[in-house]
Amino acid sequence: MELQDDEDDDDEEPAQKQQNCNFGYKFRPTDYDLIVHYLINKILNQPLPCNRVVDDEDELLYRCPPERIAENNSNYGETAWYFFTRRTQQYRKGKRPILASANGYWKAMGDDKEIKSKEIVVGYKKKFVFHRGNPLSGDKTNWIMKEYRITHPPIERNPRIKNGKRIDKWILCKLYKRKEGIPRKNRTQKACSKSHANEMVELSP
Repeated sequence: MELQDDEDDDDEEPAQKQQNCNFGYKFRPTDYDLIVHYLINKILNQPLPCNRVVDDEDELLYRCPPERIAENNSNYGETAWYFFTRRTQQYRKGKRPILASANGYWKAMGDDKEIKSKEIVVGYKKKFVFHRGNPLSGDKTNWIMKEYRITHPPIERNPRIKNGKRIDKWILCKLYKRKEGIPRKNRTQKACSKSHANEMVELSP
């Protein structure tokens, strides 16, 4: 899934190449940036601003474990990774995408969140959490993916997909691992200890 060096992509359209970024450049786009400046331009085949977004041409993002995706694309991020990818419908009828991987599945968290530009909805964001195992007894992990889509995406059929079609021409995804949180019991004990320490300070002469 990794991007190749520019010298290996001489036949590729300029709009599809990743622009060279200055040394030390940190890619920290907002939700608005991801929709308006990157995803829409990608769909329209327009030049993209400097970025560190990986082209998932083989559509592996949903089909491979997230830790493998992160490891294979370590050159494009340390704590978060961005991908242009596509979704494929799970059934011939309907628009439910395939969210299962080799050893687990992605489960949606909450409803779509609107992304607006001057009060006009230009896209949507949905959050997913990765569960390891099968849908009936999967274990929740700390791997999170945010999926960005435009408001009226063009539909593109793919003859390579048997009895199916792509739901989108392109979407943009952000993959990251949520930090290990402190268990609720430990948080309560820590809060009580801090409160007790403050009381002792107040009582001291």
